Amino acid sequence: MATNTTLQSDAVDHIGRTRLDEVALGMTLLGLIISSILYGISLTQAYKYFQRFKKDPVLIKFLVTSVLILNTASVFLVGHASWYYLVTKAPRRISVWSLNVELALSMAISGISETFLAFRVWKRNFYFLRWDTFNPHH
Repeated sequence: MATNTTLQSDAVDHIGRTRLDEVALGMTLLGLIISSILYGISLTQAYKYFQRFKKDPVLIKFLVTSVLILNTASVFLVGHASWYYLVTKAPRRISVWSLNVELALSMAISGISETFLAFRVWKRNFYFLRWDTFNPHH
């Protein structure tokens, strides 16, 4: 009685990749790892924010929560794109929809954060720049 203990090479699908494809897939994996690490950092920051600044206005708390939700969606979309390219046998030359949506989310997160920073800088400087400062007859 013969047993078949050898792995048959024709049973395993061979995926032909060029060196350029392998580099692109490696960058996809690194992107997933780095975005997951940064997401963990943002979760920690949000947790510390809500613990330390309980008296902040509701609008700022809503802003922090919104950015956290958008970051969560962004990590899921990066994970989906990584799965699409690394696990499935999808064509490597086409862009998956989740990357396009993630780009839009990243732009929204940056826009919200930068607008809030600009507002805080403006608010702080506006307090110090009063009309009396520019009035030479005072």
